[in-house]
Parts: sequence; C-alpha cells; structure tokens
Amino acid sequence: MIYDFKILITRKGIPIGRAFVESCNIRFDSEAEITRGIQLVMSADQMDMSKVYTQVEDLIYFDGSRKFNGTWTFSGSTYTLSETFEFNLFTDRIRPIIIVGDTEYSFGDFMVIAAPKKISKLGSYYQIEGYDETMKLKQSALEERIFFGIGTKYLTAINQLLTSCGFTNILSDPSSATLQTDREFEQGETYISIINTLLSEINFNNVHMEADNYIYLTQKAKPTEPEFIYSDKHDFNIVGTITVDTDIYDLPNVLVGVASNPDQDEPYVYKKINNDPLSLISVFNRGYKVVKVYNLSNIPSQQELINYIELKYLEATQTTEKVDITTELEPNHKYSSAIQIDTDELQGLFIEKAWQIKLGATTTMMHSLERKVYV
Repeated sequence: MIYDFKILITRKGIPIGRAFVESCNIRFDSEAEITRGIQLVMSADQMDMSKVYTQVEDLIYFDGSRKFNGTWTFSGSTYTLSETFEFNLFTDRIRPIIIVGDTEYSFGDFMVIAAPKKISKLGSYYQIEGYDETMKLKQSALEERIFFGIGTKYLTAINQLLTSCGFTNILSDPSSATLQTDREFEQGETYISIINTLLSEINFNNVHMEADNYIYLTQKAKPTEPEFIYSDKHDFNIVGTITVDTDIYDLPNVLVGVASNPDQDEPYVYKKINNDPLSLISVFNRGYKVVKVYNLSNIPSQQELINYIELKYLEATQTTEKVDITTELEPNHKYSSAIQIDTDELQGLFIEKAWQIKLGATTTMMHSLERKVYV
C-alpha cells in the first residue's frame, strides 16, 4: 500500500494553507481527558498559504464574435492581490491528511497548545503540541456556580454545558435518565470534569471528539462484532512482534473483610479463599497465599459484608490482558474500536485503548488493545 500525507492549516474549518513538516506524530488515548493529540515539527519560515484577492474594477466590453442574452456586450471584473493569509497559532488549526492510494482521510483539526520556536542557521521551526477542541472544555471553568434541578435530563444539562463552550456539532446516544436530586457545581470546576461526572452516572463514555470534528456522547457497551481484523493468516497486516501482558501477580487469592461499627462489640469478619484448581492464581496452583484485607466501616450486617467480599472475589478472578501490535496504517479508527486478533498464538476480540501514527518515510500504526480474561 502506498501512503502519503499533508498537513493543512485551517481557519473556522476551511483550509487556508499547507505546512511544511519535518515530522508528525498523531495519537489517540481513550483514557486521557483529551483523547486525540498531535506533535509535529513544522517550518516557521515557509508555509504555502492561500492568497486573498479583492475585486477592484468592473468592465464592460464589446465582442462581436459572441452573443450573450440578446446583447453584444459582456461584463467582467478585474482583481488584485490584497493579502496572503498568515498562520495564527491561537485561532488556526492543524489538520493532518493521510492519503491511502487515491483516497484522502482527515484525522481531524487540532488546537495548538504549545509551540516553542527553534531558530538556527538552517531556518526556524515550531515544535507544536496540539489537541482536539475538547481541550476548550478543560481550559474553561465555571465563572460562577451552576445549578441543575431535580428531574433535569442528564443530556439536557450536558448539552447546555457544551453549548456554553461554543460546541454545536454534537452527536449523542439516547438517554432519558434524569437527575434524582438537585445538583450544584462550584465556581472554578472545569467543564470537562462536570460533563464526565454526569456522563459516568448514566453509564456513558467520557466526552470525546472524532476525526469529523463532532463531539460524541456514547453509551458504554461491550462489543460483539469487530470493526477491524488483524491477522497473520490472510492479509498479513501485522508488522513485527505482538506483545502480551497479563498482570496477575498482585491479584489476591485470600480476601478478608473486616467491618467495624461504633455501636457493635465485635467486628464482622468474612474470609474468602480461592482454591479453584482451574484458576491460575488460586492457592492450589500458586502454592502460596496472597492476602488482601478490606477494612470497612458502616457495613450494616454480616450479610452485607459477605456480599461485598464476594463481589471483590469475582473481580479478583479476572484481569486485563494488554496487547500491543504494530500494523500497516489504517484510517477510520474511532473511540474504543473493536479489534479482532487472529493469529496462531493469539485469538480474540479486544478493545482499542490507544493508537499512534508516526508519519514519515515509512508509516506504521501502533495499537494498544485490552480485554478481560478470567484467571
């Protein structure tokens, strides 16, 4: 596959120029507050910026060889160059375009957050750090307290916050959930922390922006079908090795709950031991105990303590398997895409937690994937 790329400069969503770039790194991280970022080194001296022309004169002329609208006259205008756009670090955006074959794919517009300038005999360069426009939600904070009354729909409150920060292109999954109590947020709280708090309460993902520059509000869901398949059996699109890491060494196989309340003489105590021969982390298979004690308060009964420890035991029998792969570049990866791995040594459906693209002479895409596995 043949790849190429270009870095456009945009203003209010419209391209006004092209940057000359030495290096570029685009990244996505679903666990970061601002999920999409970019780093690039671009020339500060040379940019291919669009020109602005101004109409200066209307002309009427005679042309006996043509006839227009029943007359023998034609009207026209002359224009003169009035200015050339100049790159504004604060108001303009950076838009990486990756070209695969004959098709162009935009990776979205990025705000410039930092741009130290390096000057040498060979020229000047900006070292740009940029993020998608949800950065405005992190940089903006409440100037005064905000109140949402009981019964307010969560999505109504969230959209109000987004609109107050200037966002109008919003795509949302449906939800009829409403606030069960009055809610007030204090002066100084960031918009992104308030929005993500409200989203978490209705089991939505954090607010994020995709490559189409739309804000997305999406429900958390367990994928059942892959959006991308990486295999070494058919189209060989995996490059190099696959790294697999399952962090099981700290998982306890003995869980002890101790609940003390001021009005009881003896604390409630409950112990759960993993002796399952099918479990990799059990006392039986490990040959030793890994003990975790939960000291709790305000547990109303022995049964509630049992329920609590049983839930912690269930959590302790599963862990996150992390997989890192490198593939050929592939556009259109979205928030938490479902990835199917199909190799002789590893098969399964994973969630893409992060990806990174380094644009250059050779272009590859690095993926960080996760799935839950029972141990």
